[in-house]
Amino acid sequence: MTSNMDDLIRRLEALEVLARGLTEGRKKYYVMEKIADLLSIYMFRNIFSPFDVNWIFRVKEEEIAFNLFKKTKRGDLLPHFEDLTYSGKHPQVFYVTVTFRGNKRRATIKVPKLYPSLPPNSLITSDGSIEVYTSHTNQDKCLGELVKDRWDERGRMGIAHWLLFVEVYLNLKEKPIKV
Repeated sequence: MTSNMDDLIRRLEALEVLARGLTEGRKKYYVMEKIADLLSIYMFRNIFSPFDVNWIFRVKEEEIAFNLFKKTKRGDLLPHFEDLTYSGKHPQVFYVTVTFRGNKRRATIKVPKLYPSLPPNSLITSDGSIEVYTSHTNQDKCLGELVKDRWDERGRMGIAHWLLFVEVYLNLKEKPIKV
């Protein structure tokens, strides 16, 4: 199993290199272009963090954005995910249903205190079968470089945008490609 995950990580890293463009000079332009592409799907107006007084406005907009990503003119951009809901008890916690390899599981999404300037921290299913992190020491579970240069630090991206990165991860995990 470890060699399969090592292989998957190597493939993700190879895809990352391809995605960064052919030259360093193009890198910044390319990254800004990709951020603009993601923001063209939906750009957040409420830039509040979990401990702001107006956080509930951001929460409502997170749910709206998620539902829009499910029903775009290109189709469902988040086919592995359903029913994004806010915890209500914990300001940094959301829940979502994940369907992976035919099994539905409830998952917890945690956002950092500095969200939305920083992307969500993690998605973990209730049974622990899926664990995905933005930053983690175990590369088998880490989105790291896939998200790092693409996250809009002005807070215009949200959970739905981050779940697009998780979609890429889950698709590669489900159907690895040979590079």
